[in-house]
Amino acid sequence: MEIKTGGFCDPEFENVRTVFNGLLSSGADLGSSFCATWKGRTVVDIWGGYLDEDKQMEWQEDTLVNVFSTTKTMSFLCALLLADQGELDFNAPVSRYWPEFSANGKNQVLTWFLQGFTGFITRFLPGFSRLRNPRFTMFARWFLGFACSAG
Repeated sequence: MEIKTGGFCDPEFENVRTVFNGLLSSGADLGSSFCATWKGRTVVDIWGGYLDEDKQMEWQEDTLVNVFSTTKTMSFLCALLLADQGELDFNAPVSRYWPEFSANGKNQVLTWFLQGFTGFITRFLPGFSRLRNPRFTMFARWFLGFACSAG
């Protein structure tokens, strides 16, 4: 089934459009958009498919979507590149790279804790008691035991 798509694709990147259209046509994706820049210029900006399972509402150029945690992967890839170049040590305290981070007793938090989202830095709603919440207490004990045995 051919799916209607729109947008721009530089001829050098036409394979991207081919893969994109294939994903939509196969049903692997219902609707999507993709944009890429190369050397400072937009080379792909395409969209297509549908917003709904009934295929009544087409995906538009300005369709908004939730991206949830996609930046976690990209930031970790950047960190891995920095580590590979010797610019980042995952076992170093975060304060080596960001001195202000050590405020309020966070001077022992290692870089890999943040990359793994285990830095144990939380924000709770007013009135939440960490000590009276059994799940929080259980997790805190587990995490502290893990962190102490990992060193």
